[in-house]
Amino acid sequence: MFPMLRLLAVLLFAGIVCGCSDGIEADAPRVGVLMPTGTGPVPQIMREGMTQYAADQRFHLFWRDGDKREVTQTPANYEREQLADLIAKQRIDTLIYTPAKKSDPAFIFADARAAGVKIVSFDTIPRNFTADAFVTTAWRSAGVEAALACVEYLREVGRHNVEGNINALVVEGTYLRDWERDVATGFYDILDNSPEVRVVGRTTAKNPTESFQFTSREINNYAGNVQLLLIASTDTVSGAILAARTHGLVDWVVSAGVGAGEEACRLIVEDVHDYEIDLMPKQRAILAANVAYRLAQGSPLPPEGTYKNGEAEVPVYYGYRRVISKENVNLMQPLWKNLYPQ
Repeated sequence: MFPMLRLLAVLLFAGIVCGCSDGIEADAPRVGVLMPTGTGPVPQIMREGMTQYAADQRFHLFWRDGDKREVTQTPANYEREQLADLIAKQRIDTLIYTPAKKSDPAFIFADARAAGVKIVSFDTIPRNFTADAFVTTAWRSAGVEAALACVEYLREVGRHNVEGNINALVVEGTYLRDWERDVATGFYDILDNSPEVRVVGRTTAKNPTESFQFTSREINNYAGNVQLLLIASTDTVSGAILAARTHGLVDWVVSAGVGAGEEACRLIVEDVHDYEIDLMPKQRAILAANVAYRLAQGSPLPPEGTYKNGEAEVPVYYGYRRVISKENVNLMQPLWKNLYPQ
């Protein structure tokens, strides 16, 4: 046998004996990921985080998403096909799962349970379903942090009206999303316990236009006598800030949102918006991978509490957060590549 062929045969035999694939043992824990999409900055950075963590910890991770679904396929059928592949071909131990819109999570939970696969619900969990773990954001705490950053700054600089009050407007978000209501509850945890703060207007808003209309109207009603602006969803921040700019109040009103979206962060760069709470999607994805890995090993990570999901109770793990301001908004550039003007 030629020397090169002999070497290849030896290496192939060694690989078969040790069961290695890409340097990871074949019998290492196997984690599947089933997400609505892998397209866009947030899903991409989540996948990057999970993949790198799996490589570092030496376990197998298999990512699946809905981006290749044919238009003739329903999301429910496509998800079920992807899970069947993960179970049959990849022999996964644990599944990290975020349902797509118009999917049917009941089938995914049933199929995974039937195959003995543990389930980590990621960011959202169908009501009354029992998963082995739920990795999410502590939305109420995020609201607390946003409101506290603003109130502490206003106190520090002594900004209030002639009566010594801080007049606040709150854009609570839409009643259709539980997490936005939780953020608003966090706002009020701080505002209701700050004697100098008066909430002079509050509303729900589904989009930036509704946010603009409310903020502009209330600024008019109070003749510009507004010092604080809190917005539950980063997606509607631009409308509220546009209203403040239109009325010439961006240097007077202190504002905060939750989510650290690209447009909101760009407004911080422009120095017309003050704070965002970054929900750190990459780190949250790594946490989910860690939770799934530990479940696959049979040594679950101790949960931070229990999530009451209708009639079900699920071990819960909360992702990290940080306050973003003009001083550290550059930390968002790995996620938002075009944050700074070229």
